[in-house]
Amino acid sequence: MLRHAGLRLQAGRRRAAANYGELIPPRPLSGRPSTALRGKWLLIAVDGAACDAWCEKKLYYLRQLRRAQGKDMDRVERLWLLTDDGKPRAELLPAIEGTVIERAPKMDAFPGNPPIISTWSIRSAT
Repeated sequence: MLRHAGLRLQAGRRRAAANYGELIPPRPLSGRPSTALRGKWLLIAVDGAACDAWCEKKLYYLRQLRRAQGKDMDRVERLWLLTDDGKPRAELLPAIEGTVIERAPKMDAFPGNPPIISTWSIRSAT
């Protein structure tokens, strides 16, 4: 079986790939617009400033994805939206040089987000 451009080729048959999920319609974000990002494609990470190992890996992948664009990499910018009031660790900053860091807008207005995530709890079944 070969996969290419969303199609599956299997024994001479062509099937369209199934897509799951929902596209979110564009919305204006609150806050001041950044002129440095205007007209650019954005690779966005949304995380807290503490940035655990998974967050660091994600930021690394964003950097590599931008570099993979070659001569067109100036058309792509990286944006890290901080979900809390913390500051990223100083030793992390050189590794993500060039990433624009901003505070995230209020996220509860986006579809699929529960009103207050921080109050969720996991209860064991009894």
